[in-house]
Amino acid sequence: MRDFCSRAPALVRGFLRERTFVIPCLVVASGFFAALCIFAPGARAQDEPSAKLVWKPPSAFQAVPGISAAPKCDLGAVLAKAGERSTELLDRLQNFDAHERVQFERTDAHGNSLLYLRGRFDYQVDFGEPTSVFQVHETREPIGRGNDSGLAGEIDRGLAALVLVLHPTLQPDFEMHCDGFVRRRGRGAFVVSFAQIAGKPPRAITLIAGAQRYPIRVRGRAWIAADTGDVIHLETYLMEPVPELGLRSDATSIEYAPVKFQTKAVELWLPQSATVWANYGKRRTIIEHTFSNFQLFWVDTRQVVAEPHE
Repeated sequence: MRDFCSRAPALVRGFLRERTFVIPCLVVASGFFAALCIFAPGARAQDEPSAKLVWKPPSAFQAVPGISAAPKCDLGAVLAKAGERSTELLDRLQNFDAHERVQFERTDAHGNSLLYLRGRFDYQVDFGEPTSVFQVHETREPIGRGNDSGLAGEIDRGLAALVLVLHPTLQPDFEMHCDGFVRRRGRGAFVVSFAQIAGKPPRAITLIAGAQRYPIRVRGRAWIAADTGDVIHLETYLMEPVPELGLRSDATSIEYAPVKFQTKAVELWLPQSATVWANYGKRRTIIEHTFSNFQLFWVDTRQVVAEPHE
């Protein structure tokens, strides 16, 4: 049995002002999700922000610039390669460590800032030992003394594992089609759109408020390298509002970059940057993540320090 976690923000009901983050986890062997962890929080308003984050969430209905029908996309082959890469990530990478820079901003519906927080963390992701029980754990330790109070409680969890929506176990939950071919950052990629199939219980993300659980349906797009099947870019979008939580929309955009093992002939694509936009009607939140200084750990415990590269 293997577990991995993905991200989902949730706003606690009505009178509560705090935001709760849930990690729903896939149990690959038995094929269902269960809410595993809740991170409670609540940062208090601080000084006026020194930077302004941009409210520009991607949309599933936006056209992809430069997309083309040639070369022809063999969807089955593209998904098979992407599935192999996600399986490889689980099987070969024991854990990784990176430096993470985070910016968080909460605004009103008109974009006026209500709260701005920033900080730097030592970000650790542990995929566990390659045994019958496999779980993904995340930890963040503040770097230096410049972190704003309360930031840790506002950070999204599970971004490193979100790419596993293309794992072979989860692919049957989605209706997928190939939009075409495009070049992104100098590489040829097929853009694959996916949307959870109506009638199937959502398994990817669950929002929790108090004792209530709200599985949500998501759609998304993945830019998959034509030659290797690695995910270059990934976007996910909430398919319908969650009125019980006041959540109107939620979108995530993740940019990936290759990180090479220096002692192994293996290259893995890991998050280089990510942005999450959530709209609760009267308030919005934007969270930006940037990752650097990767340290990769092979299953034989050998350590390699590496940087993502283009």
